[in-house]
Amino acid sequence: MFFWRHYGLVIPLLCFATHTAVAAIHSSFYHHSRCALSESEANQPKWPKLCYSFQSELTRSLQLPAAKASAGSQEQSTSTYSELYLGGYASSLLSLHLTGSYQTEKFAQSSQQDAVLRHAYIHLGHPLFSEVSAAIGKLETPFGLQLRASSERLKAYQLNLWPEPNWGYILRYLPSQELRVEFGQSYTETLSEPMPNDARPRSRSLRISRSLTALEGTMILLSARDQVNDQKLLSAAITNQSNGRASSLEWVRRLNPNGFGQSRFEQLFRFNYFSVIKERNRWFLEYEIARKDYWLLNYGIEYFFWLQRFRLVGELAYRRDPHADVDDKLIFQLSARFRPF
Repeated sequence: MFFWRHYGLVIPLLCFATHTAVAAIHSSFYHHSRCALSESEANQPKWPKLCYSFQSELTRSLQLPAAKASAGSQEQSTSTYSELYLGGYASSLLSLHLTGSYQTEKFAQSSQQDAVLRHAYIHLGHPLFSEVSAAIGKLETPFGLQLRASSERLKAYQLNLWPEPNWGYILRYLPSQELRVEFGQSYTETLSEPMPNDARPRSRSLRISRSLTALEGTMILLSARDQVNDQKLLSAAITNQSNGRASSLEWVRRLNPNGFGQSRFEQLFRFNYFSVIKERNRWFLEYEIARKDYWLLNYGIEYFFWLQRFRLVGELAYRRDPHADVDDKLIFQLSARFRPF
């Protein structure tokens, strides 16, 4: 455990060093849009190609009871998050992708740290033109929008509705430019974890995405996910991007074995809106509501500095909890992100 905490990121680096001949990235298979191939590069490739990126973020959070902001009931925390991405193309049909992260979190009386190899997968097929492609390794199976929203950093309030990276595979089919079908299965969280005796996957998921040509920049996504504990999840979402603005509305519902007829179920609606202020600076609004659990309203502004390498994000959120013994919270959060390369 000590070795992994302090040297965990060395492992993907050493693994990748033996593959320097296979270089660059694609990552359009997921939401790592960084370093994705442009269409001109895809038409006139120069292989091998290498791509890498690193970012580090420092976040200071303060939570106050909305009714009585007494100093004794304040909750303060400081967290850091660093992420290193390495990717490479051996050819237009074969690429390797690695992402490692290191996170620390400090509270008044405790602290914790964690180093994780988040992604390690091989992608087969051209990222732009292949009708059929696949990825195998440690990855998230396709389900919903999988947005890394600000509220997700507030771990105590985030329902476990979206899949975490596990070892498995994804198949993707592109019958047309407007339609995409993705199917994925995951098996184990770590390579040392034994496979189930019946080789039953930990989860299966299906996502269908359809672009609406009549509404420029609009896409509809329908998803279904089946977990090993017989829980099923459904998701429907719509997104739109145009003129520097982006918005999304997502619905997710978890079904227990009793199906729709149960009295207790988990359901979440999430709305996100981003708009450019000047150049790349932008403001955003997020609203998230979970049935019988909480609702969260978040407003923030992002400022970019010095060739877009620095980002400063200020957020003000209000969280309402329906339980009588839990106070409503005002949440102030300030994050500084640095991306040197």
